[in-house]
Amino acid sequence: MRVPEFTPSAEALAAARDTCARLDPLMTVAGFQAGQSGAKLDEVGVIYCTAHVDFRARFPRLAPDIDYADEGACTDLNIYIDVRASPRLAEVHLDGHGVDELLVDAGREDLVPDAQTLGQHALTEDLDRLHGLLLEIFGRAAGPAARKDWT
Repeated sequence: MRVPEFTPSAEALAAARDTCARLDPLMTVAGFQAGQSGAKLDEVGVIYCTAHVDFRARFPRLAPDIDYADEGACTDLNIYIDVRASPRLAEVHLDGHGVDELLVDAGREDLVPDAQTLGQHALTEDLDRLHGLLLEIFGRAAGPAARKDWT
């Protein structure tokens, strides 16, 4: 039996494209690969991947309990967008650690309330908010080698 092919909606493709366009410049400077996206009927996912050993060297204070022994392991920032009605952020986490936890690790507890509002606004507004939060997280927690050309 042949499984029918799934074609993401134009809105899902636009949500993935907009997410990558907004966050790729920041995430690549932070040492991650450009965003890669995938879609289901009601959800778009964008993943930013980096070698775990590089992540740990650049960000020793972020999510300190993440410690993969496998040399080829990756650390991933996962972004999920609900596209059922109007596209909205559904979830953002770094290998299970939410943005609010990462802000605490980066010494920006004052921004946790902003992180808790992610998903309550239009996608464009939330991507701007997420960009600012990730800039604080990766900019403040980075070692000297990763701090360059922050956008």
